[in-house]
Amino acid sequence: MSDDGWFVYRGGTARTDEQVVKRWLDDPPPWRRRTDVRPIEREPLTDEATVRACEERALRYISAGHSELLRANMALLLRRPLLVTGPPGVGKTSLAYNLAHCLGLGPPLRWEVNSQSTLQDALYIYDAVAHLHASQTDPSARIGDYITLGPLGTALLPTRLPRVLLIDELDKSSFDLPHDLLHVFEEGVFIIPELVRAGDDQVVFPYDHAGAQDRVPIFNGRVRTIHHPVVVITSNGERSFPEAFLRRCVQLELKRPDNATLALIVRSQLGPEISDELIEREFHRYHDQMTDVIVQALFLQTHFEADPDEVYGGLKR
Repeated sequence: MSDDGWFVYRGGTARTDEQVVKRWLDDPPPWRRRTDVRPIEREPLTDEATVRACEERALRYISAGHSELLRANMALLLRRPLLVTGPPGVGKTSLAYNLAHCLGLGPPLRWEVNSQSTLQDALYIYDAVAHLHASQTDPSARIGDYITLGPLGTALLPTRLPRVLLIDELDKSSFDLPHDLLHVFEEGVFIIPELVRAGDDQVVFPYDHAGAQDRVPIFNGRVRTIHHPVVVITSNGERSFPEAFLRRCVQLELKRPDNATLALIVRSQLGPEISDELIEREFHRYHDQMTDVIVQALFLQTHFEADPDEVYGGLKR
């Protein structure tokens, strides 16, 4: 067996064999053993256009190589968040889409973090005002009708397969948010106090619900996962994270791709007809630019015959 024979995820475009995925899920490490949880039957539901867009993004992704695959698989097998750092434009978010596609886990649940984001936002939202107004005319209005799970809350549902959760640009968050996430990551459970007080099982809306009828049951006001979600956290390096948080993540730093990888990325997005000569010339011209800038410049030149010097000056600014 080769030294990567234990890999669950191999990048590229092909899906991992279902039996390999099953063996991965059936053999968690001791700190991720299954608990006695009542499962729910729900496949990721979303509109066809969203599914297509996610797959297109996943299939355009080009792996940076063995080191990246090694760390991604470490995170999968250890059930730890994958913390992906690096400059903008190197494919940090696209990695999450590729993971979801290759493992057959449905479109990723995406949480875009900003300075005002809180753990509550990620777990669930309760529309108390709408519930109050409804209860004035209908005393039987159920509280679950006014609760929507957030992306993290939805990822923790006890479904047959785990979901991929993309926490995008966590370095923009407040100082406390990484600490707040740790407990939920470790325990795989959270409580919805409003449902605990209601005293019965209710249904709520998941984050990616497909309409008024797409709801999930919550038992005893508690959400506890069966399979811990595949968590991909991105950071542009605008701040550092607490040591306790870093210890519980598998860290992956993506650097600017080499020329051979850049050529693959360009052709995956703009087509195989882009000549080696043009790619080499533009790599030299844009040697200090990020991948997305190079792709944009080549698109303008090949599709609209834009002047290279004008393109370069415009994009560089």
